[in-house]
Amino acid sequence: MNPPHSYWSWRTLANGALTKPGIAGYPHVEPAQELLLEATQDLTGAGRALDLSARGGAVALRLRENGWAVAATDEGAASLAALHKLELTDAGGQAELVCLMLSAERGNARVQAQIAQAWSRTALSGVLLLAGDKDKGFERYFKQAVQIFGGGEIVQRGNGYRVARLVKTKLEPPVTPEAQHFIISARGRSVRCSAQPGVFASGKLDAASAVMLEHLPNASGKRVLDIGAGYGALGVTLALEGATVTMLESDALSVQSCVETLALNGLIGSVLHSDVDAKLPANARFDWVVMNPPFHVGRDLKLEVALEFIAAAGRHLGAGGEVWLVANHFLPYEAPLAELGVLNVVTLERGFKLLHVTRV
Repeated sequence: MNPPHSYWSWRTLANGALTKPGIAGYPHVEPAQELLLEATQDLTGAGRALDLSARGGAVALRLRENGWAVAATDEGAASLAALHKLELTDAGGQAELVCLMLSAERGNARVQAQIAQAWSRTALSGVLLLAGDKDKGFERYFKQAVQIFGGGEIVQRGNGYRVARLVKTKLEPPVTPEAQHFIISARGRSVRCSAQPGVFASGKLDAASAVMLEHLPNASGKRVLDIGAGYGALGVTLALEGATVTMLESDALSVQSCVETLALNGLIGSVLHSDVDAKLPANARFDWVVMNPPFHVGRDLKLEVALEFIAAAGRHLGAGGEVWLVANHFLPYEAPLAELGVLNVVTLERGFKLLHVTRV
């Protein structure tokens, strides 16, 4: 059961869709989804519809109201929880109508993977409604999608966003970007890594995690919880040092990346697709909790998720346990961390701060 905290409180939107911190667009819906809602306002049908980036279900519920048999999915754990509550789960297969919002902020490879997935889930002669940000390359991605699907046009414009209608007439499967395999150097080791398209810091060790790994003491024998693990840079490096590691990730492709990174290094570890610690047993306790919290949801600065990371650390930290948090220097995490125990600033360097708490 989720802990009683405002982070876990659901908000119902105008058409019955759900939202909460951790769902992109909270406390409303994203602008691209608003435009999709306009594009589907009068789109009636009796076939199957699928929303591949459903967030809290706003577009899927609109299509259900219009007579479609609707399924929905999303890469985010919080969104999947909302869709489960709304009975909008996806059992696979193809649909006559597919909706997709592009994640252009995650790079070209992620967009290419999204479009390839949309092609595979759209029935022949079916329609894809593709939404995205004009300032993040939508026109270019739309042209790529036309080449893959066979035809299309932009049908909706507003507030810098676009919706295109594409019809699938081509049978040749598009090329799907593969995971990127690379090696990072950390704590005197070479760590083999795998990152699915668009996963944070693909291809490198991000600067914030590098700062943390340079200052952490030896992790051998420690029970470590890595919240927001990305492709596994922190957790897998510490596991190679002898820690027993559990990694939590809200993004489905990051979860897959962590599993692959563990396997590349011959390691066994626990990886949970989880909205913060929702999938972690309430009685789970750790010696260390490490984190490099996200502070953006989509394009917006949002601290709710990062603050819940800290609250989750408090729920799962054993007696005498330690929290290690690395963040941009301007982010205000000291006060909530100090509520967990004795706080000290380990280092301020390269635009980051490494904060350490010991529970007493």
